[in-house]
Amino acid sequence: MAGVYAAADAIYRLQTRADGTVAMSNYADGIWDDDVVSLEMRDDGFFSSDAEPLVSYRPVLAQGRHYLTRRTPAGMGHYLRELPWLQKLDAKASLSVAWQNRLGRHWLIVNEPASSWLMQYASPSLTLSNVPDLPGYIVINADVKGKENQIADASTSDHVALMCLKIPVAFGRDLDDVVIIPRAGEEWVRVGSGVFRPANSVAPLAADTSVLSIGTEGYAEWRSIAASATAQTITLSGATVWKLYDSEFTLQAGGDGSDRAQLPAHDRPCYLLVYGNPNAVIRVSFEV
Repeated sequence: MAGVYAAADAIYRLQTRADGTVAMSNYADGIWDDDVVSLEMRDDGFFSSDAEPLVSYRPVLAQGRHYLTRRTPAGMGHYLRELPWLQKLDAKASLSVAWQNRLGRHWLIVNEPASSWLMQYASPSLTLSNVPDLPGYIVINADVKGKENQIADASTSDHVALMCLKIPVAFGRDLDDVVIIPRAGEEWVRVGSGVFRPANSVAPLAADTSVLSIGTEGYAEWRSIAASATAQTITLSGATVWKLYDSEFTLQAGGDGSDRAQLPAHDRPCYLLVYGNPNAVIRVSFEV
C-alpha cells in the first residue's frame, strides 16, 4: 500500500509502519500535512481509523493499476458506498531543468470571459509545483479553471505535461494536459481551454497615461501598479470590463466599461486586468 496516490484534485501519501498500521497524509501548498490519519486493518480487510470507523479504505489492483477505494456512509447514512478514490503513481525520471525553472512561478489568465462565474471569486493565477516524494510530476493549481492539486506527468517532454490518471466513476474527471506555448520570447501556459501569461513580465502602469491595445485574439491585458503611500484614482476609457487585484491576486474591485476606480494607499504592488473588444485601444490614467 505504501506510495503516493492521486485523484483529480488531491494527492496523498501512504506509509506502512512496523506495527501493521498505515499512515495517510495529504499534500497541499507544497508540504505534506502533519495531521496524519492512522489506519488499521479490520476483520473485513478494510483499513480505517478509530476516529472514523465508518470511513474505510482498501487497495485494489485493476487492469494493471493500483487503486485505493474509499467506503463511506451514503444516502441518509443508512448504507455504505465504496468508490475508487485514488490511483497509485509510479516515480518517473526527475524533472528536467526546463520544468524545474517553472516551479513556483505565477501565470495570469488572459482568456477567461469576464462574465465567468469563476472570475467573480477565483484567483486568476496559475502555479506549478512538484511533489518531493514523486519525481517526474508537476502539480497544477489554477482556481480560475477549477484546478486544485491536479497532477500531471512531465517526464516525457519539456513542453507538455500529460494527464495521467484513469480512475473509474468520478475522481478522475476534469483532467487536462499542461502545454507550454512560446509567445513573443516568453513562455505562456495552456491548461485545458485556459491561456495564462507570465506574471513576472506584466508591464507596469505608467504614472500618467497608459495605452493598452487588445489584440485580434481578444486576450485581456494585465498591468502592475507600484506600491503607493497615497490614494489614487484610475480612469479607464474604452474598456468593457476591469478588475483590480492585490499582490496575492485576490479580487478587490471591478466595474464595466469606461469607469473611475478608487485605489487606496497600498504598500505592495497590485494588478489591473482590463477587458476590451478585439483590436480595441484602451486608455488608463492616474490621478493622485
